[in-house]
Amino acid sequence: MRTKLTFAILLWGCMCSVVLAGQSGVCRKVIYGPDQYGPIDYFDPANHALGAGGRKKENSVTIVTNYHFTNDIKILKKGRTSIQLAGDLDYTLRAIPNNVDALDTASRFENKRSTSEYYAKKQKALPYTADCYFQRAISIFGGKQPELWMVWAIHKHRQGEYPKALEYYQESIKQGMEGAELEYNMGLTYFKLKDYENAQKRAASAYKMGFQLPGLKNMLNEVGYPIK
Repeated sequence: MRTKLTFAILLWGCMCSVVLAGQSGVCRKVIYGPDQYGPIDYFDPANHALGAGGRKKENSVTIVTNYHFTNDIKILKKGRTSIQLAGDLDYTLRAIPNNVDALDTASRFENKRSTSEYYAKKQKALPYTADCYFQRAISIFGGKQPELWMVWAIHKHRQGEYPKALEYYQESIKQGMEGAELEYNMGLTYFKLKDYENAQKRAASAYKMGFQLPGLKNMLNEVGYPIK
């Protein structure tokens, strides 16, 4: 069974979308040869069934993530096969292109390298931009992936591309995505666009659903749009 993931925008600053040193400006299509693993559809329940992929105690997803998407990679500390985490993360996203947890990690990794000169010197860039990995996931498995659109929207928010983030949130909702995390994150984007009324509505919905982070509530209080 697929693990429920939690996504929230915790970085308020943004960096504009750029091609970072070490990255290709071209989003190349992945060619899967007979000796290459993937592409595995992260949203197909069959790929999360124990024994899928040929190993009794693993499945088609964990065959990759247990070895190339460890907790150290998720917290942007280091890779597993190397101190550099880009290689493991790139391999994960080649094997499972629409793994939304890995896509969010690629987004956070790109953002951290953009905002920390020290970290950028310590960790090499991924071979492609985070946007490229999202685009690949859509091109391989199609556009009907509501959770992917939500996570891509979060990425666009991190980049400061708020109108595009809102567009992707709306696409996610159109495809049936719902929940407190979506409401909260969409509220943050409305706030950045200074649409405080819609930010207030989304925040109220998120908190009614039990969302805990007080950040958006505090921000709205400061601009005179309190959550009742």
